Amino acid sequence: MAAFSSTVLCEASASRLAAERRRCDLAEELALDRDGAALLTIPAPGRYSIRVKSPTGARIELVDMIAGPLDSAGAAGLRDGRIDALLDKGVYKLRIGAVKGATGKASVSVEPFAEAETARPALTQNGIARAELGDLQQRSYALDIKNEAPVFLEAVGRALQDLRLWDADGALVDLAFERTTVETKPGRSVNRLRLEGRVPPGRYVVTAYGGEKLVWSDGASGEPFLLHIAEPAVLAAGVAEGVIGPFGAARYEAPASYDSFRLELPEQAPARLDARRGAARDTAAIGKTSRAPVATLRLAGDAPARLDVTGHEGQTYALRALRQSNRETFEAAGPHLVSVDVAGEGGDEAPATALLARIETDGRTRVIASDMPRIGAGKAWRGKFNLSGPTSLLFEATKGGPVAIDAKGVKLRASIEPALGSLAPPRAGREGNRYDLVAGFYLLTLEPSGDSGGVVDLTIGPPGLAVSAPAALPSRASLSFGQQTLEGGGSYLILANTAPGLLTGPRVVALPAALDQGPLALHQPAGQEISLPLRLPKDGKAIARDARGADVPLSVAEEKVENDQRLVTVKIAAPETARALGLIYQPPAPSASETAAGPAKGPRASAGRPAFFDLARDETKSLPFDVAQGGLYRIETLGRLKTALRVGAAVSPKLGEGEANGPGSNGLVTAYLRAGAYRAAVTAKESAGHLGLSVAPATLAQTARIADAGEARATLAPGKGAVVPMEISRAGDYRLTLASLGRDWRARLEDADGWPLTPPGSFRRKTLHLEPGAYRLVVSPEDVEARMIARLAPIVAPAALEGHGPHPLPFETAQKLLWREPQERTRRASRMSGAFRSPATRM
Repeated sequence: MAAFSSTVLCEASASRLAAERRRCDLAEELALDRDGAALLTIPAPGRYSIRVKSPTGARIELVDMIAGPLDSAGAAGLRDGRIDALLDKGVYKLRIGAVKGATGKASVSVEPFAEAETARPALTQNGIARAELGDLQQRSYALDIKNEAPVFLEAVGRALQDLRLWDADGALVDLAFERTTVETKPGRSVNRLRLEGRVPPGRYVVTAYGGEKLVWSDGASGEPFLLHIAEPAVLAAGVAEGVIGPFGAARYEAPASYDSFRLELPEQAPARLDARRGAARDTAAIGKTSRAPVATLRLAGDAPARLDVTGHEGQTYALRALRQSNRETFEAAGPHLVSVDVAGEGGDEAPATALLARIETDGRTRVIASDMPRIGAGKAWRGKFNLSGPTSLLFEATKGGPVAIDAKGVKLRASIEPALGSLAPPRAGREGNRYDLVAGFYLLTLEPSGDSGGVVDLTIGPPGLAVSAPAALPSRASLSFGQQTLEGGGSYLILANTAPGLLTGPRVVALPAALDQGPLALHQPAGQEISLPLRLPKDGKAIARDARGADVPLSVAEEKVENDQRLVTVKIAAPETARALGLIYQPPAPSASETAAGPAKGPRASAGRPAFFDLARDETKSLPFDVAQGGLYRIETLGRLKTALRVGAAVSPKLGEGEANGPGSNGLVTAYLRAGAYRAAVTAKESAGHLGLSVAPATLAQTARIADAGEARATLAPGKGAVVPMEISRAGDYRLTLASLGRDWRARLEDADGWPLTPPGSFRRKTLHLEPGAYRLVVSPEDVEARMIARLAPIVAPAALEGHGPHPLPFETAQKLLWREPQERTRRASRMSGAFRSPATRM
């Protein structure tokens, strides 16, 4: 298999954070004209750079005893490979591919990443860590987690390649990892890395790792690096205004009630809005070809949405969120706060108009509140706005009589119809733009003719009545109908108009508003005080924040306690200018007992020596255990409890997990492990009591040997796996199949030294190129008795078809054949063809 094998021992400091950098070189070089291999001994967990140097270019592949092939880099005969990877303590294998016809030799070096500075600064909630981070460097920061809340870490850097969180014991914390490349400034791309997840309270270390830096068009040589805690801001007000910072993005969390989002820029510039809700994702972008500096998307769901606004540093923006609907009916009784959220209104856009109506049980309808133009005797309305598609406007005719529609600037079709069913259809005049209306509420519809579009100057009112100037069209975040006392025995309707780019969302909130069920968005007009009843948990408080995320002072009055709830009235002083506000419930700060370090740890187990301990109901304990020799192991809990089990190592926090999948509802994990230290997290599920943790090599039965081609069969008892030895005498492509009745086996193929050629996992059929040598297929145990058949067959290319045939024509298989006749036979056939031509043809 491997024509040459040697060992690289990396003599690095035992501390992962050592400042001194040491290089590890292979004592003996490897010939390039044949496959070679080297064993790498890693002394401590950390990030290492593995490189090969050759005169022609060589490909390298890093193999882990547990996970199989981890990564590969380089191309034989073209370029040398480099692999930067987080590695645990132990031995790894490095395979070097042969370069056809090469005469030189390749050398391998392994270099640990070194700390750029010995000090470890503390990472604070609102601070930004700024530094330089280059190739083969790492920077570490201390982080204290005071309560079991999600942690959000974000870093950007020109040479940044990896970002990790380590616990106090030096083990990697399993967090969601996200990596993108963004342009925070024109021509300057950086890598942006994010870590996110929930961790127990305690002290941690955040480490960022550098690598090869990105190319900048301006030729600058700097390698900037920034890190901060990037907890998303709650989009409580439904409106956010801000400036893109040095990380190239702003993050928000929108309540589950919002399903539509709109990003607005003051002028055309590259920007993007990304929304994620569970597994669903959507993106809207603003670019050079965008008609307006606006991006809108809709993402429905029943969970909070994560929003990212991405753009260049210094870019101002406005973000709007609402639950989109222009017509909604509901039933309610008692005091309620009623409003319509609005986005896309103001400036050159059509105004938002809306009404709140009650529908009686007999079908009669009456309008309770409205926000719309009013026309009547001696009163008309004039507006000027873009008309890029079908647009409607609600208006009220305060008195009956003739109404004319005068539209200038765009050729369009206009019509009027009742907004509610209580009015008869209006009668149109002979000219088509005049109607005879009775007093009531109407819907005016404007539709551009053909592909026309542009600015329309619209006047609606009594015929011949002119309006000197169009009405001002402000940009509003809400149309408020105030506090309404709704009655039972009927239903209510909120109706709004429609226009391209206009988003409206009815909002009905029962009072007192329960803030612990979600934030409350409010719109506070200039000069108007807010007094609002709220329902709060017994502990905690209500806070108010504006669209820029700044806290707004509020006072609490008329506090009353009912059971575990508090009824309070909050008052917010009148502002000088209108603003959007969000009321948020803030729970009390955690107590000292809640900020204690993570779960208690139990005794230490090892192969053949179970560890015993106690668990309370739903309690989790982390138990370390040791493995003296690499191989396939069975880790399981012992006892009568229903348990969940997760197995991990310092750099690999999730090597396997299982819940109630072993005998007696115990947790069971079967995994490949190298020699070293591991940890098992055991959780009691709906039970409590005394239990144990067992670590033992898996029982493997050896089957008959397969030489080049053939099959091996075995019947495996519960908890028993198999080893299928194979011998290859001729290099080539082979098909390896592992079959059973009604199940998929988990297995991996290993070389003669036990190093995996394929990652462990479900194994049905694989096509592999195998060199002469010994191999073995290791089949993992199952919980029930089962039969397996392993088949190995060389892949032989079909013989090329030659001549006229006859050739076989298999069913459902295309046959292709190209042949050339001998030259003499071709001339003879040509003469014979000429002899049979008619005289006329020969002429």
